[in-house]
Amino acid sequence: MYFIYLMIIINISLPKPQKECPPCSIIINSKSDYKNKIEYKWPKIKPNSTIKINSLTKVLYSEDNDYQYWEWSNREPWWLNYRSDPWTEKANWIRNYEKPIHNFESCVNDNLRYKCGYSYVLNIPKNYEKNKKYPLVISLHGAIKNNSYTLQSRSNYGKNFFVPEDDEYIIATPIKLGIDWSPNKINDVINDISSNIKIDEKRIYLTGRSMGGRGTFIVASGLPDKFAAIMPFSPHHTPYSYKELATKVASEEKFDVDIVISTHEMMAEVGQLGKILGPKGLMPNPKTGTVTPNVAKAVEDFKKGKIEIKNDKFGNLQMSIGKVSFDADSLLQNFDEVIAEVLKSKPASSKGEYIKSVYISSTMGPSIP
Repeated sequence: MYFIYLMIIINISLPKPQKECPPCSIIINSKSDYKNKIEYKWPKIKPNSTIKINSLTKVLYSEDNDYQYWEWSNREPWWLNYRSDPWTEKANWIRNYEKPIHNFESCVNDNLRYKCGYSYVLNIPKNYEKNKKYPLVISLHGAIKNNSYTLQSRSNYGKNFFVPEDDEYIIATPIKLGIDWSPNKINDVINDISSNIKIDEKRIYLTGRSMGGRGTFIVASGLPDKFAAIMPFSPHHTPYSYKELATKVASEEKFDVDIVISTHEMMAEVGQLGKILGPKGLMPNPKTGTVTPNVAKAVEDFKKGKIEIKNDKFGNLQMSIGKVSFDADSLLQNFDEVIAEVLKSKPASSKGEYIKSVYISSTMGPSIP
């Protein structure tokens, strides 16, 4: 008996494996792209409120060294942990947490979310007015550990700021997903905010604490013409050093600030700016109160008008009594206060006429007796 075996070959066309993609795809090339490419409705802006903005989470950024370091170090995507998704509609990860519904495309690998733009928290001033221009402070947070409590704390740094009622400002706290802070992503945060809120472009400030302190150097060196001033607090210098960036910041010609304040620990780095700060009389000094462990109080005091009165070896006093933008009455009032303070400090041993002459001038203008 013969058996005949029939073999049937069926060629099945299997689909090719789909390439993984991050949960963002929009490329931003100009400021108009924020309105034209991003479909996002900003929440209503109310005075004395905190709002969460997710518009830039749809933006994809090109590869950089930070991405390579993330992949090399095998960092865990903390945003996949319990109650730790930073793309929530509200800045709340402890009470009343609402897990966002993303509806990602099938190719999305959420581990790649660090390639997307920052979501951020905005603190709106108590007396916010829609048609008024406001200074903007960008606050960079420290490391986010693997729990929702650090996310809650870091993203709400803005609530800890002192905001004077006579000079209110807006505080933006981006939420970082990668290893370190990206100048390009921060620049897009600023552009996104200024596309929706009136911002005083000459008064954009950058600050940060711990890893955010290092981030101020990284971001400022990448955006040298963007910030009126930077204020790093207790900056780390690992996994790579920020310190050489102080030299790059020092080489920038634009340095339009009135006062520079530093902690004692940071003076070694601030010293690299001596060639710029020294001739302008801006070098921090413990005797003038500009080197202090209590930076917040020093800032508050100088904003209220604190000045230093010091004589040279010839007995001359030089000081500022205001700016050319002040009205005449304010300048006169400041002048009277200074004269009164000088007379009050007259030593008992001083005889005869104490103030012999007074001259007033603008910074580069001729003096008037």
